[in-house]
Amino acid sequence: GPEAVWMPAIAAVTELESVRGTGSRIPCDTRRRKDGMVNRNCIGGLVLLLATLVTLTGCPSMTGRAEEYRAQDEWMKAVAEYRKVLAKHPDDVETRSQLRQTELKAADYYYQRGMRTMDSGRLDEAILQFQQGLSALPDHGKLLQAMNEAVSRKEAAALYDEGVSLREAGKNQDALSRFKHALDAYPGHKGAL
Repeated sequence: GPEAVWMPAIAAVTELESVRGTGSRIPCDTRRRKDGMVNRNCIGGLVLLLATLVTLTGCPSMTGRAEEYRAQDEWMKAVAEYRKVLAKHPDDVETRSQLRQTELKAADYYYQRGMRTMDSGRLDEAILQFQQGLSALPDHGKLLQAMNEAVSRKEAAALYDEGVSLREAGKNQDALSRFKHALDAYPGHKGAL
């Protein structure tokens, strides 16, 4: 917890405080002067404390939120967090690697969810899942292919429904035309065959 970060820093300042009396000007005196101003020696101690805290917390705390999201299968939130950290630290090889792994995992996660949803006939939901995956990894081949199929199936379903309505209205030629267009959009459409 927070004690793991603060306690070593406080210990370091306390140790310097004890050394202060040896005649060296170690900047850790936090007493106020008679005029109410903070002793100049305090500034160095505060800088040391701040440097210690930064060193102890380091990059893991910056990616900690992303790692929490990963553990909860909140893949897009994890990707966003890693991207924020990488924007601030573009040379951080570890964060870049974690981002890439998370993008791949997110793409696969949303691909699998989208395929299950599409197989159950919920095309709009499947398209949303594929869009999520593509926002993580826009050049993911399987996701692009699945997205195109879902969009084609949705278009074919709409054309088929129009054809059914036209047939029920007695407009058989127009209905046949819609069924043909449905098959053009998605050759595997069973109703339009």
